Amino acid sequence: MSNDYTVIRIEDKGDGVFLLRLNRPPVNALNRKMFEEIQKALEDLRKGRLCRVLIVAGEGANFAAGADIKEFAQLSESRQFEVCSAFAGHTFDMIEAMPFPVIAAIDGFCLGGGNELAMACHIRVAGRTATFGQPEVNLGLIPGYGGTQRLTMLVGRSRALRLMLTGEQVDAVEAFRLGLVDQLASDDTSALESAIAMGQRIASLSDEAIRQILQVTAPPTDLSDGIRRERESFGKCGGSVNGREGIRAFIEKRPAKFIRSGE
Repeated sequence: MSNDYTVIRIEDKGDGVFLLRLNRPPVNALNRKMFEEIQKALEDLRKGRLCRVLIVAGEGANFAAGADIKEFAQLSESRQFEVCSAFAGHTFDMIEAMPFPVIAAIDGFCLGGGNELAMACHIRVAGRTATFGQPEVNLGLIPGYGGTQRLTMLVGRSRALRLMLTGEQVDAVEAFRLGLVDQLASDDTSALESAIAMGQRIASLSDEAIRQILQVTAPPTDLSDGIRRERESFGKCGGSVNGREGIRAFIEKRPAKFIRSGE
């Protein structure tokens, strides 16, 4: 397949295992260009019929520390935030709907949109250095790429609320305990090495059985309604006074000064 990309890389690891690397180090912030290239890569991999397992990893020490907030700063209206959410969300919906397993190999930061990307993958493997969280509330925002729905499905509502309402970050061991991570790499093995080993095992099995398992375990259809409501709420937060203040404060590296209702 073509590897004419600028912010991702595709590597053929052999035996039907492919690797998609997010290539905007050091933190691999997700932007529109990256979503465009991921969508194209997924289409190419599906059409090529050579991929039996896809592994998603970050270039360098981190998986992805979140969305590129500088792009958010260029938005001002609720509708613009909704469009941004829909475009990124479509990318993650494509990942979830792939006819082959997609495994996230997570080392370093996996925050915000990065965690939403990982949750859209079918399986999550974490290295011991991984850190997880949905810190959007610190910017006066909410997770807008499907995170409110997928996090709740994975860990339960109360645990999801704890992470989203506090913006708390958790290490790999706690993420595994919560159910956000499916496998921990050993102390002397990276997440990518563990994910490749898992991918090779899966790729050696019946592709028809793998496809059927993916189909019968697909998320319920009411997920789409939850994501629709999430996008509307993301737009309202992004277009609000507090949302704009949170984004500016993040870029200016200062504490946000949020206005409380009634003030």
